[in-house]
Amino acid sequence: MKLLCSLSLLVRLVLAGVLAGPALLGAPAYGQDAPRPRDVQDFDKAQQALAAGKLEEAAGLLERIPVYYPTSSLIPAAMVQLGELYIRMSQYDKAVKTLESATKLRNNPPEMKERALSLLAQAQSAKAAAADPKNPQQKPGATPATPRPPSTKP
Repeated sequence: MKLLCSLSLLVRLVLAGVLAGPALLGAPAYGQDAPRPRDVQDFDKAQQALAAGKLEEAAGLLERIPVYYPTSSLIPAAMVQLGELYIRMSQYDKAVKTLESATKLRNNPPEMKERALSLLAQAQSAKAAAADPKNPQQKPGATPATPRPPSTKP
């Protein structure tokens, strides 16, 4: 009888170890921080790329966040920052599209929506200015036309 009780206890301990083992192995050790979620890692990498002046790399990382992490709380911030990057890279169509989408997000905090609307106005203005053939800023190195003095010929 004692053997049966000991065997039963041993089976229970083994089962408890099998069931709880993976959870314990994946948990951080005492005093260690838990691994950061991938969306946060990508957002941080985008910030580092932006600080290093790597705009295309930062844009690529920010573009991934809504696609790969559709439930991320970082989506509004990523989209607004992506729209701002597109403006800096003179990709006004992408900026307008991204910022319009950012203003329509349901989980967008009011200050982020306000920032998106402000940047959207800038993107639309820059897009219109770039499309204007009379705009001297459209072509690099162009100078504004100066009016010629009237001719003095009789």
